[in-house]
Amino acid sequence: AASSSRYVPPLESSAPSDEEYDPNLVTTTFDIGYGPESAEVYVDPDVSTFYRDDYDDDDEEDGGKKAVEAVEPAFQGMAGKFVNMSPERLMLYWDPMSGQDGSLIGGCDPF
Repeated sequence: AASSSRYVPPLESSAPSDEEYDPNLVTTTFDIGYGPESAEVYVDPDVSTFYRDDYDDDDEEDGGKKAVEAVEPAFQGMAGKFVNMSPERLMLYWDPMSGQDGSLIGGCDPF
């Protein structure tokens, strides 16, 4: 009988080192009834930090720099990316959170 197991190399950590830590991650505390908890949340940086030096976050003309400001995105839904690392097919269901059955919305083939 042939073995169906495959060699799976050990996982390596993808956690960032101290030098790679994102300064926009801020630890916040909250209590939803189970006692104080904390979590890291992403705080959006000023949109001008996404562009090269020829942009400025000021509304005034400043040495020929263009002003930039955040805009409301047209897509207001949710999106996700799934990577199935198992040898089995993964089925994705939407849970309507209303007691009804979930709806099949997609699937991911095995890795």
